[in-house]
Amino acid sequence: MNTKKVMDPVDQELLAILKQPKEEDEHYHYGQHVASQLRRMQPAQAASTRLKIEKVLYKAQFPDSSNLVVNQESEQNLMG
Repeated sequence: MNTKKVMDPVDQELLAILKQPKEEDEHYHYGQHVASQLRRMQPAQAASTRLKIEKVLYKAQFPDSSNLVVNQESEQNLMG
């Protein structure tokens, strides 16, 4: 008796995604390292650290932007 299950399109798509090779470059591995560090922190400390990282990345990506998401006073408070 043939009991092979027929997969629906969603299952087929998920399986295709899982079979794709991962792009594991140096940035991927650094991200994994940062994630492991954040997991060791208390939730509030991790959230604050994530915000600081996002701000650094934003400034690096948009160095000439005058429309910063957070104003200068808030930035002083966040950066300590």
